Amino acid sequence: MSQRLCQSLSLLLLIGLAACTTPYKSGRILPPGQTFPGLTSIVSAEPIDVISIHGMCTHDRAWVVKTGQQMARYLALSYTPPEAAWKTVGELEIWRNELRDTGGAIALTDYAILWSKLTAAKKRTLCYDSGMKTASCDRPGDKRRRARINNLLKSNLMNDCFADAMIYVGPDGDNIRATVRRALGLISDDRRDNENPAAIISESLGSKIISDVVRTSPADDLRALQALARTRLIFMAANQIALLDLAERRDPGVLAPVDTLKALKDAILNFDRHTNALSLDSAIHSVAFSDPNDLLSYELARDDGTSASVRITIAPIWFGLFVDPWHAHTHYLENENVWRFIACGSAKDC
Repeated sequence: MSQRLCQSLSLLLLIGLAACTTPYKSGRILPPGQTFPGLTSIVSAEPIDVISIHGMCTHDRAWVVKTGQQMARYLALSYTPPEAAWKTVGELEIWRNELRDTGGAIALTDYAILWSKLTAAKKRTLCYDSGMKTASCDRPGDKRRRARINNLLKSNLMNDCFADAMIYVGPDGDNIRATVRRALGLISDDRRDNENPAAIISESLGSKIISDVVRTSPADDLRALQALARTRLIFMAANQIALLDLAERRDPGVLAPVDTLKALKDAILNFDRHTNALSLDSAIHSVAFSDPNDLLSYELARDDGTSASVRITIAPIWFGLFVDPWHAHTHYLENENVWRFIACGSAKDC
């Protein structure tokens, strides 16, 4: 083999290795030095209840099962997927995942809120401009000439995913919040007879929905807060709160920007103090996961001493130029390093 050919092959190999990069594969915690616990720190001492809620894009039972499987894997628990929803509120479904320890006792109960069907009908009105079959469109419209990647992003990222956010910030958001509020009421009834600490695992728009339900609940309706009693950990994948809060902001000189996360944490803590339901320490730790190349997620802008952002690469960067934005936004809870943070906390080793 000639020296020139060897040099050419070596160059191609180097280019290939540099073509795909994951600069924050293991995650970087901000602010530096911030620490937070994980689910294992609680599960090892007592049972825990988790309330999980998905974000944008169509979800189904597969999301419920995947969440349960990931929890079981990283918490060393056993899990048998449920066959049917535990409760329904209209078109919303609540699935109850039960994870057990080696002795067969329930160590973690996950109440998975599946709300996708609440926006399905409206999203189908966009199918005429979807160039492929997607989770929200069984029958795509006419196959107009569109670049392959743009067709994928228009049909999935826009028509199935971002459409959920547009529906939520409009008048239909009232119905979504009211339905999720009723779902939390059912979870509250189920949690009433235990003193288990709790955690929230939310994705993108789901973080905003849970927070808004608590912020906008009538003063005499405490059932939503009762469902979140003793919450000490909040994990937000593909955090969108900063973006979605813009829908509520006015002139900064007239009204301070909405701080949805702070309002959620304050409401839970105030409720716990009122009902003497405090558990663990008196703080709620919140962790927001965000890929810098996820166009729809944001790191936390404020540091309250108990909040952290984890900058993490979900989708690889190709040739330093491009990242699949749909993959970057929708695969956080399929990422093993995200789950290590959720399970083990900032130590990420348990």
